[in-house]
Amino acid sequence: MLLCLASVSFGQSYGQINGTVKDQNGAAIPGATVKLVDPNTNVERTATTNGEGFYQFINVPPGNYNVVASSGSFAPATIKTAVAVGGANTVNVALGVAALVDVVDVIGETGGIAEINTTDQVQSAVITQKDIQNLPVLDRNPYSLATISGNVSTGDADDRGARVAINGIRSASTNILLDGTENSATFTAAVAQTVPQDSVAEFRIITNNFSAEYGRASGGIVNVVTRSGNNNLQGSVFYQNRNSALGANQFDNNANDTEKGFFNRSQFGYSVLGPIVKNKAFFSNFGEWTLIRSSGTTFAYVPSQTFINNMAPNARAVFQPNTLAATPTGQTFTIPLLAEVGAQPTKSFSVILSNPGSGGTLGARTTATVNVSDTR
Repeated sequence: MLLCLASVSFGQSYGQINGTVKDQNGAAIPGATVKLVDPNTNVERTATTNGEGFYQFINVPPGNYNVVASSGSFAPATIKTAVAVGGANTVNVALGVAALVDVVDVIGETGGIAEINTTDQVQSAVITQKDIQNLPVLDRNPYSLATISGNVSTGDADDRGARVAINGIRSASTNILLDGTENSATFTAAVAQTVPQDSVAEFRIITNNFSAEYGRASGGIVNVVTRSGNNNLQGSVFYQNRNSALGANQFDNNANDTEKGFFNRSQFGYSVLGPIVKNKAFFSNFGEWTLIRSSGTTFAYVPSQTFINNMAPNARAVFQPNTLAATPTGQTFTIPLLAEVGAQPTKSFSVILSNPGSGGTLGARTTATVNVSDTR
C-alpha cells in the first residue's frame, strides 16, 4: 500500500520551464509578469522577466501547465505545455497589442509527440501514463515497460536493478529513483520499494550523458514519479487473474504423460485521489496485493540399481548409504556402450544427483565420476 500526503522531491524528478517574452517585432519585454498555473489544482507560481525578457521556473512537478504572460497594454497570452519527469521545456511567448487573447497549445511527450531536447545533452525517453495504462504488463510491474526505450534490453534473471540492461551493462549498474530519492537497495542493487502500477504517473529512462545531478549509475537511470491528488475526487479498482485452467500443459509433463499442475495468481487493488482542502492540499492512496497458489510435478533422474552395481567401488560408495526420497516411475533410460558410439573402450563421465537432501536421503548435489568399460 502506498500513501502520499504531500509531494516532496528533489531536482532529478522535477522539471523546469524557461523562455523569453517579446513583442510582435521580436523586441524583449522586461518586467513582464509570467504565471505558471496547474489547471488541475489551480496552484500558480509567478516570475518576472529580466532585462532580456528571460524568465524561468525551476522545480516544476511533472504535469500539464498553462503559461500566462502579460505586460502593461499588451494583450495577455496563454500557452499550454506538458512537463515530463526531469524534463526542461522552452516556452517563448510573443505579446501583441490586439484586444483578443492568444491561446497556443504546445504539447510535449504526454501529448504523443516526441520531446525535442534543446537544453542539455541527455539522451532519454519518457514512459507516459498513457503507456502505463494501455500497454500489457504480465505481472503489473511498471519497470517492465523500460524495455520499450532505446538501448534497453531485458537484464539479468535476478532482481538486480530494474531487471533491465541499459547500454549492455549489467542490471546492477542501473540507478533507480522514486520521486527524486534513491530507490535502490544498497546491498542487492534491487528495487528497494516497489510501487503499484496505478500509482505511477510516468518515468524517464536516461541512457546516455546524464548530468552531475545523477550519481552512482554507470549504466543508466530509471526515474519514477508517482501520481498526486488534485481538486477532482477520483479512484479505481482492478482485479487480474492468471489460472492454469486457461493454459496448456508444459512440454515435460506431456513428454512424461503427466497431468498439468495447478497455478492461480490473483492481483487486486485500488487507487483513490482527491483534495483535502481545495486548491491547497491533496492526497493520493494506492493499494495492491498478490496471492499465488500453485502445485506441480518435479522430475529428477537417478541411476538404477543395476547401474549402481556395475560402478567402480569408489563411485558405488557415494550411492549406497542413501535412499530414494520418492518412488521411481519405472521408466529406464539406457546408456549405449561407449564402443558403439566410437569412444574408447574405457571412458569416464559424470552423474549429477539433484534435489539436496539430508540424513542419508539420496539427492545431495554431488558429482561422481563413473568408469564404464565395454565388457564384450
